[in-house]
Amino acid sequence: MAEANTSSTSETPGPTMDCLQCLSLREDKHIAAHPRRYQLGDIAVLQASVIDAVNTHILAATRAQLFKKLPEMEEEEEQRSLPVHEDLKLKQRPAVVLKSRPVALGGVTRTSIMATLDNRPRRDSLPHVLRHFCIALFPHETIPHERGVYHVHTKPEWRQARSGRPNGWLLAFPFQHSGDPISRWKNREHVGDRDCSFTMLEDDGTLTVFTERCNSKWTEWMRLFQNNPESLTLYKQDFDVSNCPVLHCAIHRVLIIT
Repeated sequence: MAEANTSSTSETPGPTMDCLQCLSLREDKHIAAHPRRYQLGDIAVLQASVIDAVNTHILAATRAQLFKKLPEMEEEEEQRSLPVHEDLKLKQRPAVVLKSRPVALGGVTRTSIMATLDNRPRRDSLPHVLRHFCIALFPHETIPHERGVYHVHTKPEWRQARSGRPNGWLLAFPFQHSGDPISRWKNREHVGDRDCSFTMLEDDGTLTVFTERCNSKWTEWMRLFQNNPESLTLYKQDFDVSNCPVLHCAIHRVLIIT
């Protein structure tokens, strides 16, 4: 598997002609309509972990559907788990709000988290589970190399000067977050305006299309295991050792062969 490209964090390539939103970029600032209440599509700040999202949500949901939560399999996989590619501690990261009701009122926050994944801008540098579920946030180095592949736009566009995050990925697997959002993700070009942030607008169908893509990616993911449910273990190992080149290459070859 290719190594991560960390050589540059400069502004990434521009629009592609096969995306209608790329032809009409939204660079105007976004001001939250209700500063104290989160709306669908808001980019909020959460304490979250990609490792937790993959292990506790994606792989656990896959295992539950395939094996009906067999205790012996869960215990066996735990014993095989190795340190993964980022710190296990939760960190503040941006996330798209898909459902929000304050926990104090008995509600939950349903989100899809964003990440730079150790500054890995190319899809082929990611472990297979993230390669499948990650969607590039425009602007992104990988977009020109993936003609016709779906990517996401925010308002304003998720440029590094504004977001502080080059080559962002959006995890196409919404899950419930146990706590309230900390705040909105700030637009660094307007630091003096505390309500100036980002959103994934629904007025042009962006959020609806994203939700549909999440559903289709889940269906495609489960189809991978129809004939060989046990291969899920290889995907788990591939994710666990994704920061260990020797072990990762060995697992990568097995996944290609199978």
